[in-house]
Amino acid sequence: MEAATLPARPAVRGDRVKAFVGTYGLILLLLALPVYFGIYDLVHDGNLTRLGNNLVRTASQAGSSGAGTLIRRAVVRQNYCNATGSESRSGNSLW
Repeated sequence: MEAATLPARPAVRGDRVKAFVGTYGLILLLLALPVYFGIYDLVHDGNLTRLGNNLVRTASQAGSSGAGTLIRRAVVRQNYCNATGSESRSGNSLW
């Protein structure tokens, strides 16, 4: 007894679109977001300062998140001490 062979189904356009979106969809979305925010900043602010600051901040935090946290805590502590007029103490329980 021989096995029956089925003819190959022709590729449907929807299958190709689904394969393309499955392969490149996330990449396209992640590339489109900065473009969208850049256009938004240009229309509303007239410059790309916020987008640039966010990109630099993200890049600097990606390398060493622990160091970024320590720097933020030191800045918050300094701002708190400046606002209250108090001295920065190493034994302060808030920090």
